[in-house]
Amino acid sequence: MRVLRVALDVPVAKLFDYLTDDATPAGPGDRVAVPFGARERVGVVVEVADASAVAASRLKPVTRVLADAPTLSADWLEQMRFLSSYYQRPLGETVAGALPPRRRSLKPLPKRKKTADAPAGGAAHRFVTQHEPNPAQAQAIGDGEIGPAEIAEQMQGRQVGAVLLAGLGDGAHAIPLG
Repeated sequence: MRVLRVALDVPVAKLFDYLTDDATPAGPGDRVAVPFGARERVGVVVEVADASAVAASRLKPVTRVLADAPTLSADWLEQMRFLSSYYQRPLGETVAGALPPRRRSLKPLPKRKKTADAPAGGAAHRFVTQHEPNPAQAQAIGDGEIGPAEIAEQMQGRQVGAVLLAGLGDGAHAIPLG
């Protein structure tokens, strides 16, 4: 049995130890669901150890590994340790504050829709909206024949900051306007 040292979003400046077996592939940077009091919480594995200072009979097992998102990198974890010490906050609060809300939740992340022109390996996905464009949007998009210059011309210098155009022409373009 291995011991996972998990950062939880609680106002206590320590890591919590949980048991895991060799069949559970959890390592540093993985999000895990763990029992904490009467609730189940999401935590991030920070360290893996062979033993714990807490008696083995008092350690609870990890409920499950949340494998619906990529593992957080070692550099990211190191940055969280730095921020935790710099702002004098518990590591668990720092980690939870840096994660997007959906990655702090026990709910599974939504699946991405894949288009027919996505590569076989699934390395690069083209964004697919969950709604149909309105007639004006469909006319502006056309069959991909309209380019960044034409869109800028149709915008007629409106103050919108920058427009990000993905998948038009030879790749993504950003056009600063106004």
